[in-house]
Amino acid sequence: VEPMAINQDLKNRVLGQAYFLRALGHYQLTIYYKDVPIVTAVAKTVEERYPETSSQADVWNQIKADLEQAKTLLPVNYIGVTGIDQGQNQRVKLDAARALLGKAHLYTQEWQAAETEFEAIIDDGRHALTQNYAHNFTEDPGIELTNPEPIFQVEFTNDESPDLNWGGVPSATWRQFSAVAPTYAARGFGFYDFFPTKWLYDQMKTEKTIGGKTDPRLLATILSYEPADGYTTAYTKNWLTEAEFAADEIFIKKFTRADLGLTSETAQLNSGINYPLIRYADVLLMNAEAKNELGKPAEAAALIQQVRDRATLPDREAEFAALSKEQMRDRIAHERLMEFAIEGSRINDIIRWGWFNDPAKVAELKAHDPEFANWVPGKEYLPIPQIELDRNPNLSKNSAN
Repeated sequence: VEPMAINQDLKNRVLGQAYFLRALGHYQLTIYYKDVPIVTAVAKTVEERYPETSSQADVWNQIKADLEQAKTLLPVNYIGVTGIDQGQNQRVKLDAARALLGKAHLYTQEWQAAETEFEAIIDDGRHALTQNYAHNFTEDPGIELTNPEPIFQVEFTNDESPDLNWGGVPSATWRQFSAVAPTYAARGFGFYDFFPTKWLYDQMKTEKTIGGKTDPRLLATILSYEPADGYTTAYTKNWLTEAEFAADEIFIKKFTRADLGLTSETAQLNSGINYPLIRYADVLLMNAEAKNELGKPAEAAALIQQVRDRATLPDREAEFAALSKEQMRDRIAHERLMEFAIEGSRINDIIRWGWFNDPAKVAELKAHDPEFANWVPGKEYLPIPQIELDRNPNLSKNSAN
């Protein structure tokens, strides 16, 4: 039987997605484990099943090469394409490859190359900040499909298929819910495996909006008792009486279903909240970082203020433009904390900024979060799992092993 021919344009789009996803896989591995194997082909021999560890520099080069290739193959959107993927606009698009490539250049301190990718996204104007910050973390399909901010995200649905997608062989009966929702949910409403630090809460309280209100990002990120802002419930239950929380308790709100009236932790297992890996706010702040390193503080300040404007914070653009390069680095670090708290990227930022090599920064981290007291030099990355070392004799340990 002759294989069915595939339209070349469709083939290019599929290849573009594959290059992007391969780059994303290597990216995730290297930011958490540093030196990892590079896999670019299906193993055809026993020897090929056991690739050797590559240096992080080589991994970054592979990531960049894959993303450059993806850029030549991916469409700007899937609305006008011809093929079975027509209209499937949540697939990987050109701007996703640009954004991840820019981030790769940022990690390797290639500031001009990073700026070029971020500027291309901004100039083409296909993405923007959604007016309501909380709309980035909703499961309302109407909002999700019209939100201009996500550049690439992991999609979930709130269907009630019978089997939980915890693992095993994928099946049509898997419930495609976000496991982050029950994991982050507050005590009594989920697993409560993680919780925000008091330092984060205090940081998000330091600056009021131009109307004298709490930064709306706190109200979307942390579940807390805020009567002055009209927030006195958790999961639609009265904070103090029905939920039986103390007035000073804090929990994670972002990625949970805390705005819904849920009666048990199992109700969290229907969460359809998408998980954004790259959104437009990240592009703006990463571009600000690149511009600061290139000696363009005024342009960096303008980008920072764009993100602050969405949160209706005071205009401090002129103040920021007068900062030194080092002061601007600290300002960007603070703005990233406010914007991306609980989104899983801060530890990677801390590593790439070299804070673990700065005794003063390490002391700050330990003061902010007692868990940093467990850190010792050389343990910035996760250790290579022992089961992987046992399986692959060519795999090297890293400094954390």
